[in-house]
Amino acid sequence: MDEDGNDTFEYETAAGLIRDAENRHYGNKSLQAIYQKGYVIKLKYTNKSIIKLVHRFMNQVSGPKVIVIHGDHGSRKHVFLDDYQKTDLTEAFSTFCAVYSDIPVINKAFKQMSDFNVINIYRILFDKLFATNTASLENKQYYIGHNSKSPEGYKLITIQHSG
Repeated sequence: MDEDGNDTFEYETAAGLIRDAENRHYGNKSLQAIYQKGYVIKLKYTNKSIIKLVHRFMNQVSGPKVIVIHGDHGSRKHVFLDDYQKTDLTEAFSTFCAVYSDIPVINKAFKQMSDFNVINIYRILFDKLFATNTASLENKQYYIGHNSKSPEGYKLITIQHSG
């Protein structure tokens, strides 16, 4: 796609499209460069779309607001889906997450958050907005290879994120 969201198939190679849920580009500098260029274009489109949506939301919705923008994973340029030891775990799990709130009790709760992780973000929001009582969870992440068929294939990993 291009920066306006139109399908271009520009980043299709002789072997087909390069997607983030495959191993084909792992260790191949040429395919990684194609993947990165396509990823950046999609990122620019997404950024423009999100900015428009947030502006519209801020201007058209009255009353208190909470906006959560949460990606599912990093770029995955250096991911080998079946082997965490070959994967750049920090890059793969660098999830974009942003929260805006004009509700004082939520802002205070986030300032007091000692162990930043995306799971606890939602727990804080639910506790403050809906009077739930969820406990904070430890910052744990698991790497599960695509070919893992059992829990023995799961690997507990530790990644430090800045908040």
